[in-house]
Amino acid sequence: MRRTLISNILLVVFVVAFTGICVAWNWPKWWVNISLEVCALAWLQCSFLLVIGIILLQTAAVRAAPISAPGGRRAPFLDSRAFDMVSGAGFIYLALDERFQFHERMRDYYNFILKGKPVLPLVERGNYTLIVYAIVGLCFSISIIRNNRHLKSVWYFIAGIVTALLAVSMDAITAPDLALADFRREQFIEELLEMTTMTLFLLFYLNRWFFHLDRLTENPKP
Repeated sequence: MRRTLISNILLVVFVVAFTGICVAWNWPKWWVNISLEVCALAWLQCSFLLVIGIILLQTAAVRAAPISAPGGRRAPFLDSRAFDMVSGAGFIYLALDERFQFHERMRDYYNFILKGKPVLPLVERGNYTLIVYAIVGLCFSISIIRNNRHLKSVWYFIAGIVTALLAVSMDAITAPDLALADFRREQFIEELLEMTTMTLFLLFYLNRWFFHLDRLTENPKP
């Protein structure tokens, strides 16, 4: 418990301090290290996604035993080591997407295919990919929450879902004729929401990893 609490506090302090440094470093251009596609905060976001992916792969390796369903049946896929591995691969993909901007390149493809014709109101064509990411994430989130409801840290995950939905909504929905100053503020808030989301997800998966490590220690394999 103490180890988990200390790691949680240190992670939050680190994120707050890093973000504050990013804001102050280029002051009065406070948005430079926060809102640009390639900047210091984007590097940290990419790193967090990669770490979450690695933690999930490690969790799959250290889980003491597959959790059995009632009646001795095999545990469902969404509560298995295999799902942890798939989830880890998914977060690693998101880290690569954050670094190499796959969804930004898809926007150019959509623009070419749709020839400038919008499909959804107020949504830029290149942001359809973000909406797909959000829908896929929500489909799995319900099972993740249900299968980890015995952990207090699941509330980090639930809070992360809320901030993720807010961030995706701000990113996907484009207000027409937005002034440059307002656009910078909107991007700034959006990036802070994304950073908050990744921090909350990292807190959840880190605490979940500690839980499975403790189970492994209490019930070592012969």
